[in-house]
Amino acid sequence: MAKNTEEREDQLVSCLEDKKLIIKFYPRPRGFITNPKHILYGGMLEGSTKILPAPLLKNGDYKNVLTNDEKAFLEDFMQLGKDGLSVYKKDNNYWESVRVRLEKGENAFDMSSPDDFIKAKVALAYVDIVASSFDEVRNKASYLFYAVKEGEKEKQSVKSLTSKQEAYKLYGKYEEERDVLEYVCKAVRGTQVAKNTKMVTIQGWIGDIIEGNTKEFILVLSDRQLRTKMLIDQAVKNGVIRFIDGQYYTEEGKPLSTSGEANLSVAANYLDQPINQPLRLKIENKTKITE
Repeated sequence: MAKNTEEREDQLVSCLEDKKLIIKFYPRPRGFITNPKHILYGGMLEGSTKILPAPLLKNGDYKNVLTNDEKAFLEDFMQLGKDGLSVYKKDNNYWESVRVRLEKGENAFDMSSPDDFIKAKVALAYVDIVASSFDEVRNKASYLFYAVKEGEKEKQSVKSLTSKQEAYKLYGKYEEERDVLEYVCKAVRGTQVAKNTKMVTIQGWIGDIIEGNTKEFILVLSDRQLRTKMLIDQAVKNGVIRFIDGQYYTEEGKPLSTSGEANLSVAANYLDQPINQPLRLKIENKTKITE
């Protein structure tokens, strides 16, 4: 027996939360701009805003950024009527007027507000521009922003002293390994270290990184694939691995992946697999020869 409308409406579950989602600009060196004080540092002009409309699919339709349950609840809550948030409407399509403004800084979205909730979902749908978390932001060179859930920032502040202690403890294991410290500088600062740079200078930079980028320092240095990622970085520098649009390929143009996507983490996983050890050995040998 079919359930009446009242019963169906009672089953709608709110997707709104009394929380905020922060989408933060991720400053890092890009191109020739490596000075953090430069007005274009990180790929955006100081004080500028990036406008994101509702994303489109290749066929021209709007991308569904909401789940069916979210759409059903919001249509009812916002009194838009059935299919009021449908991406397929020909007339008065809600998504035509959606615009999300992301400033070079912090952008807060009130997830208890339907309007902000939808805008946050639109921003997160730009998977080449907005990383879903800080841990993901280094996986694509195209990322300009990353999302931080409410509470994460406060937890980070509470743990800052402990984190720095952990960072200096990690540093103690590698403080005399120049190749590791050079890689950390490259991974965090985005620039290669010149061969004639004195070790004491590099160690000074590491101190600055620990103080200013504690979490990222720990992520890089505690990575179980540190040595593999160092190999990939050196192989790219020596022309043994090709790096194109954030993806890694062999000299012959084959992606370092079985799935098509070949970002740094995927490429490292690929080279760590037992079946790919002959390729890894080949890359290691060629990299040593070309140094």
